[in-house]
Amino acid sequence: MIITTKQLLDSTIAEHEWDWQAIFSVSNKFIIGLLWLPVVLVYLADTQIWYSIYSLFVGAAMGLLQLLGEIRNIKQMRWRFRLSSAEGEMWAATAFQNALIWNEIGTTFREEDIISDQEVELLQLPPNSWEIRIIRWPCFLLGNELLRALDLATDLYDAPDNWLWYKICKNEYRRCAVIETYDCVKYLMLHKLIKSNTEEHSIHEVLFQEIDHSIEIKKFTKTFRMIALRQIHSKLIKLVVLLLEPNKNLNEIATAMQSLYAIVVSYLFKANMTMDQLRKDGLG
Repeated sequence: MIITTKQLLDSTIAEHEWDWQAIFSVSNKFIIGLLWLPVVLVYLADTQIWYSIYSLFVGAAMGLLQLLGEIRNIKQMRWRFRLSSAEGEMWAATAFQNALIWNEIGTTFREEDIISDQEVELLQLPPNSWEIRIIRWPCFLLGNELLRALDLATDLYDAPDNWLWYKICKNEYRRCAVIETYDCVKYLMLHKLIKSNTEEHSIHEVLFQEIDHSIEIKKFTKTFRMIALRQIHSKLIKLVVLLLEPNKNLNEIATAMQSLYAIVVSYLFKANMTMDQLRKDGLG
């Protein structure tokens, strides 16, 4: 086609009697254009194909790069917040300031409609409303750590306290979940549900003193049945659900508390105690 094009450029169109004779009378550029038009169209089509292929690879690469570091679920988000005991102590030094900033970020995300109300609750750093001995982490970080601690207690039911606590403390959030749960249950029973200066309050106070003493002398696994912790956990969940209902049924709450107390005094202690022994120890 190049040779033909050169020949057309060097030659002239012979005179003809057709009406379009004037078009070709000056030069052969129009014929050259018609000759190369299919070539140009094919070239543009090839260019579009190669551009599509190029866009495919570039778009895939950009998409992969943009997805790097993206958090798609709670599990991945928890993985980004892995924390050691030393790092937890560093966080505790500025826990109040960090909580304010963190909660403000969650509030901003909700205002921008990036997250839902339920996700805000999972992200929220709860304030230390009462004297809890550890940092109160967001719920999404604690996750199922309490259930994992219960599994450890069930599996290591006859192990020494030091070994069980060592296994629990291998995960900082698990350690915090156990301590926070115990402190919350203790506060709930002694300061919210049971009136002070009553016999029921004295019984529960003695019970918690017994638990604290066994932990202090490192004989918790020797004093209590670890298998009973699962049943106590399920009873506590049922009680909390009843307490969170808008229209609280006091009879159901009282029944749930009695059921919880029955499991504690009859099944939690390894030593089978009679009612007289329970009354003597202040537990009945």
